[in-house]
Amino acid sequence: MSISQLAFLPLLDSEPSSLATETLPALARIAPLLVPSSLAASALTQLPPTADHYILDDTDLSLDEAIRYLDKGARRIASRNKTFLASVPAERFILRCSRDDLSLLSNAQVVSSISGVLYEVSEPNADELAQVRTALKAVSGRPRDLFLIPDSLDAALRLPVSLKSLGKSAVSSIAVVPTSYMSTEMPSDFASPSLLPDKLPIASLFTSCLRSDRTDGLFVTIPVSLSSVTTPLGLVYSSAESIAHSILSGNAVYYSRSRNGLWRKGETSGAMQRVERIRFDCDADALEFGVVECGPQGEKEGFCHVPEQTSCFGGVGGLAELEATLKKRMAEAPAGSYTKRLFDEPLLLRAKIMEEAGEVCDATTAEELASEVADLLYFTMTRAVANGVSLKDVQAVLDKRSLKVTRRKGDAKPEWVEKLGLGVDQAKGVDGAK
Repeated sequence: MSISQLAFLPLLDSEPSSLATETLPALARIAPLLVPSSLAASALTQLPPTADHYILDDTDLSLDEAIRYLDKGARRIASRNKTFLASVPAERFILRCSRDDLSLLSNAQVVSSISGVLYEVSEPNADELAQVRTALKAVSGRPRDLFLIPDSLDAALRLPVSLKSLGKSAVSSIAVVPTSYMSTEMPSDFASPSLLPDKLPIASLFTSCLRSDRTDGLFVTIPVSLSSVTTPLGLVYSSAESIAHSILSGNAVYYSRSRNGLWRKGETSGAMQRVERIRFDCDADALEFGVVECGPQGEKEGFCHVPEQTSCFGGVGGLAELEATLKKRMAEAPAGSYTKRLFDEPLLLRAKIMEEAGEVCDATTAEELASEVADLLYFTMTRAVANGVSLKDVQAVLDKRSLKVTRRKGDAKPEWVEKLGLGVDQAKGVDGAK
């Protein structure tokens, strides 16, 4: 569940241990962290488990070093190294440049090889920003980000406010803000990232980028469960203040229109939600809260007033429902039931998984294949649940693998080469090239 639209980009400019305890968890809920390669060795292990990160090349990384960072989970890398243009996937590369490099952006091949620009500024200039944006838009494809990185402490503190004052002239410009200049205090002004007193409040750096056309100033919010397969739970509303509380506390806080005030989820019922991710849509007027139910009943807390209904939109279905059913059966199924036997007899379960895997390979029609895949998923999920592995765990592995630039070789194992009589070329995957 990565973040596409960014209110700002936090730059980790010191060791995580030097920051207030709440700083990195709050930031991880709303933005990826830009980690300098000079700090990466020690800093990456200290980031919150849910944090996304980019790498800022400040040590003249080699191509192999850059690829290793991407393979290990960095979503993007920002560098001045122009040799990366042809070797790092465009969607993973941000070109760092200054006013002296503007001519580079007139080259369509360069722009097509990047996902954004990290542009060095002391004070943002509307005409200069327009020139950079025009160059980035000249090449078709996904919109490319324009990150503005300050060249001094004073510039860092002024930049978010300066961009706000430029209004439409600064649209799509994303301020890079050093984490040591941020505060986890509750701001008094949610519409502007004003200093408090000599630091920038994390909460208002985010809320000041939102806009509402509603007379009450609220934002439509979709809480999404991350406990299993991503599932929408319902529709609620948030105010700028409730969003700030959610960012800083990590507990879901919404706005109750009936009570005309903050709704701290679970305050009376105990059915709390831990906020892992807050995203806003492409118009910055609606929000998605990625949450994990963490009340007394955990995943069974749900969200809806209707008993036994997890989502206000009805049953979840599919793999999420299968996982929930298997967890319930493991705890409650009577002795002698088939699913209970599968949990209690691992050799029987192993035999069924191997049997169904073979039938998936042998299926000849679409209907047969769908049926056999469903059977294989059932038995595989039974083994996963029996061993405490969730769909969320599996999804995390898939997400991590999707970030790899270096391909897996994927050679067939010798036992299957022999069983199927594969030739040398048939058994070979890929060379593991970049």
